[in-house]
Formats: sequence, structure tokens, C-alpha cells
Amino acid sequence: MILTDEEGKRLFAARGVAVAGEGALLGRISIRLDRDRRCHALVVERDGKEMSLSIDPFTGLLAFVLRRAAKHLSVPEEARASFEALVRVLYVLALSDALRVEIDPVLARADGAIAVGGVAMEFDRIARFRHPEWAEYGERLPGTEAEQAFMRLGAVAAEPDPHGRIVAVVSGAGLMMTVLDMLTAMKATVRCVVDMQGLPLQGVEVMRSIFENAGRMSPKITLIGGRFQAPVADRFAEAVIAANKLAPLTGRVVTWIAGNRAPEAQAMFAAAGFEPHDDMRAALAAVAKDR
Repeated sequence: MILTDEEGKRLFAARGVAVAGEGALLGRISIRLDRDRRCHALVVERDGKEMSLSIDPFTGLLAFVLRRAAKHLSVPEEARASFEALVRVLYVLALSDALRVEIDPVLARADGAIAVGGVAMEFDRIARFRHPEWAEYGERLPGTEAEQAFMRLGAVAAEPDPHGRIVAVVSGAGLMMTVLDMLTAMKATVRCVVDMQGLPLQGVEVMRSIFENAGRMSPKITLIGGRFQAPVADRFAEAVIAANKLAPLTGRVVTWIAGNRAPEAQAMFAAAGFEPHDDMRAALAAVAKDR
């Protein structure tokens, strides 16, 4: 979920942060989720010089981090308390399932208050069920219309070519990118690739919604695939077949599945009239050949 500038300012105002008034330009400040370092990072930038400060998840936002950030931005002494309060608000928001909370610019008012110039915030919409308070801010989703439609279901999609006739629906982010890379290398025109993120095991109705979204693209070929470590490949196949009966896919349906109970799943796909493959590369080659 993305909040617009005005919605973000409204959220900050509700937490006692100044959002109006002119002041001296200090720079830009943000708190981001740093997946590589497995923590949040406080990032401050002034005059093109950026400083990134890790926030230890066990100790939280420590005083020396605030001091270093304030020094980098040349925050006036009379505005230090207001600046530190602002950063603490940012951190609380970051801990509330935010992927990025950014203020650009940060302003120091004459009365000693730190004011918010512009706001950009992005929250993890998958965590929306934990935050009923987000409803009042509406919903702003990134990406194309098709990508947004899948995102509303809890899936992740990429639409590289709106004129492509191939849709790949797979289980796993790594598999999603691998499929896209390999099909592109095979000169196939890919309309959309989707990572279902475990949704198939939540029931037929969820799979039906995924197939309905895929069907709106009128694909010539739909590739369905996944690798399962738990013995659930046959359950995945059951959900796929049942969903296809409710929301039939157009064109050819090519399947690839690996892992526990994969042979049973492939037999079910074959009986349903799909084109099953035991090898992923063979499945992708079959898709690319008829691009």
C-alpha cells in the first residue's frame, strides 16, 4: 500500500508532527527495510551526501544514531528534540509493516520545530489484515493494472510485455524470475509471470481468482509450475484442475511440477487434458516453441 503525500502528512499530523510552515532546508530522511542486513536503516542525505545507519532490531533506535543523523543534516541545536521525535515516529511507522517511510525535504522552522515537506510511504499490503486502521487511507498500488489485480489477491506479478501471449503462473519468487529469464532467452513473448506465494493451498476459490485474472489476458499459452518440498503436489494439482473448471484458461495449458507426490500430480494434469512435463526446461521449450 502506498500513501500519497497528503495522506502521509495527515498520518504524521495525527502523531503530533508539524506538517506546515516554511523553514530552512535540511535534506532528506528515510527509514527503509534493509533485507541484506536484516534490520531497518535510517538514511539521511544532505547536499548529495548520503549516510546510512543500521538500527539494531534488538536495541531499537539508540541515542547515538539520532545524534549522528542530526549532525549529518546540520540540525540546529534548538530543533534537536523535534528532530529526534520525528525520527522516532518514522521508526514506529517502519515497525508497523512499512517497507519505506521517507520525508523529502525535512525543514527546520524558526520556532524550533521540524516540519515535513514531502512524504512518501509504502506499506507491505500482505500485512494489511493486521492493520484495519489503513482502510481510511484508501489503497495505492504500484505497477500495471494486471500487476495490481494479482497484488490484491496476495500474489506478485510482473507484466513485461502487454502484447505477449504467454502467462506463467508459478509457486515461488525465485522460480518466477527464472521462468521469465529463460523464456526471454528463448525469444518468447511473455505477457505476465505470477508468483502465487502459497495461495494455491488456501483453496479452490483463491485459485479461481488467479485463473480469472490470467484469463482476462487471453493467453495463447499458460504455463503452470512449482516445486514442493512437502507432500502437497497432488493437492496443488487438485486445486488447479478444480479452478480451471470454474474459470477455464484459454489456449494451451503446459504444466511442470517437481517434489513430493509430483508423479501423482502429473498424472492428474494429463487426465485433465493439460500438457505435463517432468523437466522444467522441457516445459519452457514447449511453451517457447509455440510463441
